[in-house]
Amino acid sequence: MSDRGHQNIKILGQKPRSELPDILAASDVGLALLRPSEVFKTAVPTKIYEYMATGLPLLTNVAGEITRIITESKTGIAIPNGNAAALVEHIIKFEADPNQLNTMSAAGITHAHQTVSWSGRAEQFEQALNKAIHR
Repeated sequence: MSDRGHQNIKILGQKPRSELPDILAASDVGLALLRPSEVFKTAVPTKIYEYMATGLPLLTNVAGEITRIITESKTGIAIPNGNAAALVEHIIKFEADPNQLNTMSAAGITHAHQTVSWSGRAEQFEQALNKAIHR
């Protein structure tokens, strides 16, 4: 893969998982771009939660559960699959509006903590138990 001479875009290719923290820390946006598949209507790749937990706003082309999650949590933007112009348009918008990136970043960290962290899950479990007890 090539970055086609762009100074602000780096396409790294496959890297070992041990390098992931440094790569995410150096990134401004997390891309979850996948081929269309019936699987992704209900399945969610863990990478979106890694992006959220590290404060990376998301761009995805995956219709289904991923789009619902990032739209409801306000942690990113879904673009139509196969629409490269929309991808470029949103990257340019992100670059032009750092406040939007900061808002999505904060929402991602909050959402990841509340929904997929051990402490967030424990809080949800405790709330469910309290509801059941008080019925």
